[in-house]
Amino acid sequence: MESIDPTNLASVNKGFNKPGEYAAVLDRLAQRNVYAITSFIFGMDNDTPGVAERTLQQIRSWPPGLPIFGLLTPLPATPLYKRLEAAGRLTRPKHWQEFVPFEMAHTPLKMTRKLMQRFSTGGLVLTARRKSQRLLTRLITSRWVIA
Repeated sequence: MESIDPTNLASVNKGFNKPGEYAAVLDRLAQRNVYAITSFIFGMDNDTPGVAERTLQQIRSWPPGLPIFGLLTPLPATPLYKRLEAAGRLTRPKHWQEFVPFEMAHTPLKMTRKLMQRFSTGGLVLTARRKSQRLLTRLITSRWVIA
């Protein structure tokens, strides 16, 4: 899934992901007792303040599942890395040599430096993860029958 924003998906050549269809697809799976592990990336170019909460609002409207959250990670020799490097947006150009969990390696395009710090400290990702644990609890208590 990666994002609920079609513009973000198009910008990373993921036009085949259709956010408008996520709910219907997940509903069809749930009707067959299949509950998805969904993955979302924060820090894409079209992300704006509130992206984590907007994503969680969407997730809450879907059947229970297990959402996973991560930060956009520019890897060397990829078009993303080259684009961010050329734009001077890499904050940690050799981030893979000194891994720091929940620390962004670039400045998001539509977020302030202050909000970026919240990403870097893991605030948005950790908040999303805590809330996703509540969703998982809902799945276990409302959908599964433990014999």
